[in-house]
Amino acid sequence: MRESGILAFPKNAFYACAASPDNGYIAAGGKDAGIHLFSVGRWLPGGVFTSHSRRITCLAFHEGGTRLVSGSADRTAVVWAFPEMVPLFTLAGHKKALSDLAVSPDGFLLATAGHDSRLILWSMETGWELARARGEQRAVVSLAFSPDGEYVVTTGYGGELVLLSVPSLEPFRVLPHHRVAAYSPTFSPDGEMLVTIGFDSRLLVCAADDWTVLFERSLPRSSTHPVCFSPDGSLLAVGGHRSVLLFNTEDMNRVAEIPCPARTLYSVAFSADGRYLFFGSGDRRVHIWDIGELNVYSSI
Repeated sequence: MRESGILAFPKNAFYACAASPDNGYIAAGGKDAGIHLFSVGRWLPGGVFTSHSRRITCLAFHEGGTRLVSGSADRTAVVWAFPEMVPLFTLAGHKKALSDLAVSPDGFLLATAGHDSRLILWSMETGWELARARGEQRAVVSLAFSPDGEYVVTTGYGGELVLLSVPSLEPFRVLPHHRVAAYSPTFSPDGEMLVTIGFDSRLLVCAADDWTVLFERSLPRSSTHPVCFSPDGSLLAVGGHRSVLLFNTEDMNRVAEIPCPARTLYSVAFSADGRYLFFGSGDRRVHIWDIGELNVYSSI
């Protein structure tokens, strides 16, 4: 495995990464409160866009690729027109930093979670607040829409999975899951599996229909474990201590370990065509790998 180069760029700790659905861009956000765009394949800078006053903590694209949403420690989320990168709405409703956000599968709704234990549902079309709930957890760390968009799964301190109906945000099921804390709920592309990781460094893969545990794997101890599936669902990438682990989703056996010079990895994501895996880390770069060859492609 070889590193082919590092593009000259102001150093910045990147806490969030996302790939545009058209496979054209990577968006990365971090400590400088700006959203940095890079072209996929050539990895050329496409601009830096700022509407937040503090670090960016989460990013998500609308499935149609016409909207990008950013969440920040400044307690707001911003909906951007993409690729124009014009801010359309600034959504203010949290009392503490945003910890996660997700766009519904149909693209009409946005859910935001914060360290204030609040979960808020917004209209992507108008920016209006539609519903809010106070999470069962002391802090809602992360969330995901179900594949059919009918409910939201939240995780946080306490270790439970909390399921809330959409659009009312009424909790209808609480599932004991991890010890101490749970985070990174992620559905497989086919909607059949839900992956979560806990402070106990256990990776759990559950059936999304009845919540039975299909697989359980121990992970190296780390303060963060960002997770993502490849677009075809064949691989699961899990960030950890100085590496990203790749699992085959048929049996959840580890198939590769990609080293990272940084101690902490904050986010991982695949390009829309599944060729590249990229991750933001504590060394203030976004590392990009060509998964076809499992070689380092570039570092930003």
